[in-house]
Amino acid sequence: MCGWDGDTQASGTLVSTFANCGNYRLPVLLLALGDQGFALGIVFVLISIMMPATLGIGVASWHKGMPWHRGIAQILKAPYVYAFLLAMLLRTASVDLPLSVFRAVDLLAGAAIPEQLLMSGIQLSRVRPHHFGGGSILLSAIKLTIPPLLGWGLTRLLGVEGLLQSVLIVKAGMPSAVNALILATEHRRNTELAATTVFVSTILSLRTITLLLMPAR
Repeated sequence: MCGWDGDTQASGTLVSTFANCGNYRLPVLLLALGDQGFALGIVFVLISIMMPATLGIGVASWHKGMPWHRGIAQILKAPYVYAFLLAMLLRTASVDLPLSVFRAVDLLAGAAIPEQLLMSGIQLSRVRPHHFGGGSILLSAIKLTIPPLLGWGLTRLLGVEGLLQSVLIVKAGMPSAVNALILATEHRRNTELAATTVFVSTILSLRTITLLLMPAR
């Protein structure tokens, strides 16, 4: 409807689909809904993590006219799926990693969030005021309003109530994920739009998340 080119459509799809479900949502759930809400949030985070690593890569790498098998090939080239499967295998088999390997993995895990914040800062430093236009505002409005409304409707339809309903609605109302910006940057799909939408949606979410949490309290 907006007449955007392919790169802008891909970037817009990424930031309007994937939400900040980890380093933003989990502290909010812990603060507002306590340990039980936090525990449910972790379950959904584990599921949500795989979406950018599969569907997200497919969206970011797809170009008009590209055959579907090339999109799957791009997903299979990424290390995320194999790391996840290996982790599940080790978990199921109750295998303990050698201390030297565990320390290296633990250091990388601890650097994940700072690395995401650093990536956001680098991209935002390249953004100029004129990039904060109607596109980022439109996508931020869509991201912060449509998903929680759909979440409320689906939970009502499925008979989900109480704490679980609150967790799902808050999850749906989270701002755009930094992972979406990382994917847009890696595949060169209008990083300015992705960076500004992540920034604008995060700022606006300070108000919208408060409104979503009021019924939960």
